[in-house]
Amino acid sequence: MKKQKTLKLILILTLCVWVIFISFLSMLFIITHIKHNCTGPDCPICTQIRNAENFLNQLGMGAGKGIIAALICAVICISIFLTQFPKTSHSLVHLKVQLNN
Repeated sequence: MKKQKTLKLILILTLCVWVIFISFLSMLFIITHIKHNCTGPDCPICTQIRNAENFLNQLGMGAGKGIIAALICAVICISIFLTQFPKTSHSLVHLKVQLNN
């Protein structure tokens, strides 16, 4: 059971990382190719820019806010992952140490 939870958390974290990575690459492509020599209405670079913009818009927040949403998703996933492994207390009571006089 614990193995399934760990696997699920790893998959969630991986998905969040991929969303952030793809969003970053889409924005990077748009930024680097915005001033290109357009060859007309069938320009492949313009088509890829439109595809990247559509992907970012499909995230539901637009180009600039999509990255923020992905980062928030990653923070939430990491916090969920970290809460599954609570810190153990190393007090004497917890360790059940007997103190001798």
